[in-house]
Amino acid sequence: MTYLAADSVQILGSAPAKIILFGEHSVLYGYPALGLSLARGVNIQMRAGEGRVFTNFSTNLHTAVESSTSTPDPLVRKALGPSFDTLDVDITFEVPVSAGLGSSAALATALIRANLTKNKKVADPAEILRRAMTVEDVAHGKSSGLDPAICVYGGLVFFQRTSENDFSIEQVKLKESFHLVVGAYGSHGGTSRRIKAVTELRKIYPSAIDSAMKTLGHCADWGISAMKSGDLYSAGHAMNLAHGVLSGMGLVGQMVEQLTRVARHEGAYGAKMSGSGGEGGAVVALVPDIQTGNEVSTRWRELGAETWIETAS
Repeated sequence: MTYLAADSVQILGSAPAKIILFGEHSVLYGYPALGLSLARGVNIQMRAGEGRVFTNFSTNLHTAVESSTSTPDPLVRKALGPSFDTLDVDITFEVPVSAGLGSSAALATALIRANLTKNKKVADPAEILRRAMTVEDVAHGKSSGLDPAICVYGGLVFFQRTSENDFSIEQVKLKESFHLVVGAYGSHGGTSRRIKAVTELRKIYPSAIDSAMKTLGHCADWGISAMKSGDLYSAGHAMNLAHGVLSGMGLVGQMVEQLTRVARHEGAYGAKMSGSGGEGGAVVALVPDIQTGNEVSTRWRELGAETWIETAS
């Protein structure tokens, strides 16, 4: 993209992307979820302008802007309000968009933080989260709150809806750090589409889908407890079981399925899709050490995935 010459004053904002370890889809039914903020995210620069948005990707990402289900412009306008017309906004994505890594939630959070800085205001995390959820609704129809909660609070985040408009959030403390391989292959095709697909499936087979959601909830309980105690082997099994349920609901594309199997073959404790699912999207593997993580990353890159290693501590 071609950038405008920067003015002397630039307003900056940033937020991390995320990966979901447990709770995709079932979080909408009141079950717990666990996610991790990533070292990569979204960075914002704003300056006086004419309501223009410029996008940039900092790495050689496989998901092009054109494959996104929407352009960033509606999110930017929602986050900035009337002041958008007097600004130019540069957005740098450090993760693939439309891939289940929370790019829209990170963008919403980064924009809100930049706007607060511009207006010399301070807001606590709860207020930023509330605003970010409203902005993310532009991309997903109705935000569960999970993605922006991870982007706002950071670290390993427990999230559970306690009512339609309320939720519980906890920044999880670990006994020891662990390593994850994060990957993305292509686009998931849109979060709202996947949520709608599950909703339609539930209309046809309500008892089966309710049972699947309950199982995903049990996987989350098991996995969260195991991670807190440092039992990564059990956490990996919980990931594998959760992935199987999500796959059974038709939410896992062929290549993501292959990536999970390759990760397990290379020694990962567990591997699963992450996010809403679809034709492509994000995948995550829990590995016993960096060496195994590098081996998984190498194999994933050979298959065409964008991948890197994250450490949770």
